[in-house]
Amino acid sequence: MKRYVLHVFPIIPSLILLFLCFFTTQGVFAQGVPELMYFTFDSPGNQQNYASAPVGTNPAPLTGLTAGGTGQFGTALVGDDTAPAGSGLNTVWSTNLPATGWTISLWFNNLPAGSALAQ
Repeated sequence: MKRYVLHVFPIIPSLILLFLCFFTTQGVFAQGVPELMYFTFDSPGNQQNYASAPVGTNPAPLTGLTAGGTGQFGTALVGDDTAPAGSGLNTVWSTNLPATGWTISLWFNNLPAGSALAQ
């Protein structure tokens, strides 16, 4: 009677290495959401901070401005240069940004031709 032996053991270390490489590179090259602050302005009123390690008051009160209209993705923060003094998103966070660098990203739409940002 012949016996057939399946030789799978030599491939197991290669599969483990492939598995580890795949999952460690996912974390290096892709970041799901920003670390400290990520506001989508997709709902009226207080704004949820969707960051991976949110700082400050969460949700943060939005005063003097509204969330709505059409944004780059969904709705947006709506305002103009006539907003009352003290308007904004109050996160109550004592700013402490790293000296190694940081990034801020925002999108402007429908700026009047004479505004400082449109020039």
